[in-house]
Amino acid sequence: MRASGGRAIALLLLRLAALALLVAPVFWFEGGLLESEATVFLVQYLHPDDGRSIPQKIFDPQLNDFDLYQARELSYAIDLVDARIVRTLLASGLPCFVSASSLASGLAIFAVHQVGSARLLPGLSPLRALLPLLLFASAWVPFVTGGVYYRSAKPALAPLVLAGAFLLLAERARAARGAPPRTAPRALGRGLAAFGVGLCAALLDRQGFLLVGLGAGIAALEALRRRARPEVAVGLIAAAAASIVYAFVVGPWLIHRLNGYTPSFEYQDLRRLGLEPAHASRALAFMAEQSSLFFGGVPFPILATLGSALILRGVASRGLRSVLGSAGLAYAGLATLGLLVMFAVMIARHPYVYDWVDHRLWYYGVPLDILLLFGSLVALERASPLLGRRGLRAVDGILVAMVILNVVSWGRHLERMLDGPWFPHVYHQSAHLKHSLEAGVPHPLLDREYRAFFDWWEARDTYLRAPARRP
Repeated sequence: MRASGGRAIALLLLRLAALALLVAPVFWFEGGLLESEATVFLVQYLHPDDGRSIPQKIFDPQLNDFDLYQARELSYAIDLVDARIVRTLLASGLPCFVSASSLASGLAIFAVHQVGSARLLPGLSPLRALLPLLLFASAWVPFVTGGVYYRSAKPALAPLVLAGAFLLLAERARAARGAPPRTAPRALGRGLAAFGVGLCAALLDRQGFLLVGLGAGIAALEALRRRARPEVAVGLIAAAAASIVYAFVVGPWLIHRLNGYTPSFEYQDLRRLGLEPAHASRALAFMAEQSSLFFGGVPFPILATLGSALILRGVASRGLRSVLGSAGLAYAGLATLGLLVMFAVMIARHPYVYDWVDHRLWYYGVPLDILLLFGSLVALERASPLLGRRGLRAVDGILVAMVILNVVSWGRHLERMLDGPWFPHVYHQSAHLKHSLEAGVPHPLLDREYRAFFDWWEARDTYLRAPARRP
C-alpha cells in the first residue's frame, strides 16, 4: 500500500514537471521574444480601422505570408487569435510575446500523450511513459520555439502529428489482436477521426501535408499486410485529397472572392528546386542534430550505437528473422526515409534552415521532435520484455539524466543561437521593445521594424477604449 502511494506521488510529480516544462518558456524568456516578421503580422491582424472583415484578414497570403501562398489559412486563423491575446496583454500593461497557441499545443500534447500511452502501450507503466514526454518538453527546439512569438504552424501541428501516430498504432494493435470487425458506426468514427486529424494537419503547414501522405502510405501498407479494414488509411488519403482540392481550388477561390486577387502557385512548384545529393546529406545531418538535441545532447553516433545494441538484443532473444522482418521496424525505416525527403526539400527551398545555426535550433524541427517522442514511447514498450528489471531501471536512469542534460544545456544553446545571423537581432530588439512599451517611450536602439510596431501600437492604443469607426 505504501509503495502504491509512493508511485502515485511520483506520478503526480512527474506530470507536474512535464506541465511546468511546457510552460517554462514564458518565464525563462521573461515574457517571450517577438520575431521580426511577427511585428508585421501583428499589425496586419490587429489593424482596427482598415474596414476589413476577419475572413478577409485570414484569406490574405500576400500580407500574411509575403505572397508565398501555401494553403495554410488555418494557421493564419490561429495566428489572428494569438494576436488578439497579445493585444489584450499589451492593453493590460503586460508586454508578453509568448503565443497562446504554443501553450495550448503543449497542453494538447500532454493530453494526447496521457490518453494514447495509457490505452495503446499497456506494457509501459505511466511513470516510465512520462520520461519521453519530459525529454520532449525539455528539448531545446520545442523549448525555444515556445518562447518566440512567430507562427502557429509547426507548434499547432505537433499534437496533431502525435494524435495521428497513435491512430496508426491503434489500427496496428487491433489488427495484430485479430479483433472482430467493428460495427459500421465505430468504423466510420475511426475513419472520420483520421480524416479530421489529417485535414487539420495538412491545412496548417506543408510539413503537415507531407506527414499525412506518409501516414496514409503506412496505414495502407498495414491494411494490405493484415488484410484488415482500411478506415484510417482511407481517412488519411481522403484528408490529403481534400487538402489538395483546397490548395488549388477552394483556397484560391476564397482569396479572390474576399480580397480580389488570385494567389501565385510559384512557391508550391517543386520543379525549380534543383534537388541534389548535397541536400539529402544536409537533411540527414539536420535530423541527426535534432535527435541529439532531443536526447540530452548525446552525439548521434552514440545514439545509433545504443539503438543497434537494442536491435541485437532483440535478435539474440527472438531470432534474426523475427526482428529484421518486423513490420514496425520497416515502418520506422519508411518514416525516416520520408522525413529525409521532406527536410531535403525544405533545405533546398530555404537553405538557411540548415546553414544558419539559429534556424537549425528553432521551430522547423518541432514535428520531428514529436515523432521522436512517439518513437521513444513505442521503442521503450517493445524493449521492456528484453531488458528485465535491472535493464529497465538503467534505461530510466539514462532518460532522467538526458532530461537533466537538456535543462542544464539551455544556456549553452542560447549562446549558440546568439552567435547566429538572425537570433541576436530578435533577442535584443525584443528586450528593447518590451522596455519601450513599459516606459511609453521608444528605446533609442529600436530598429526600423520594431520601432514601427511601437509607433503603431502607441497610435492605435486609443481604439481599445473607443472602437474605431469603420467606413
